[in-house]
Amino acid sequence: MAQRGRDYDLPCALNEQPSNEHGIVTTIADVVRRRLNSLRNWELANVALVPSLVAVMWHGSGDAAAWFAPVFTCLRRTNSWVIGLAALYVDVGHQRAGTADRAWSLAILAFAYVEHVNYYVRQLMHDRVADVAYLRRYRRLRHAPLRRDLASTRSR
Repeated sequence: MAQRGRDYDLPCALNEQPSNEHGIVTTIADVVRRRLNSLRNWELANVALVPSLVAVMWHGSGDAAAWFAPVFTCLRRTNSWVIGLAALYVDVGHQRAGTADRAWSLAILAFAYVEHVNYYVRQLMHDRVADVAYLRRYRRLRHAPLRRDLASTRSR
């Protein structure tokens, strides 16, 4: 008899075939294979889309800031909402997931929000000597460079 796993049944003995609630044989290898196939498809889409977007951007305007500023301004306004809605879904709407899965998902979303703050609000990463010197001298975090760039683009 198989013990109930998360989304698939784990076999108790080597000779048992695990199956899900629909009677479809599912092993851990099948789950991993499906996940890797999904990741492969997204990576292939990136290989096709990113160079074409860059080509359109540079061919169309010649000024990268003019093309990227509206995109990043939109992301600055929507990222917090999207991350918050995703956290709400993970916490409330996805009760079937195990506690560890939900905890990891919420941790990843928390790091995503910290990245949002790092990009659009305050510079949290201090990897240069000048950044550390600024922090020591003024005892506060700098405004994020992308925030300053967006403000200067808006004022043009």
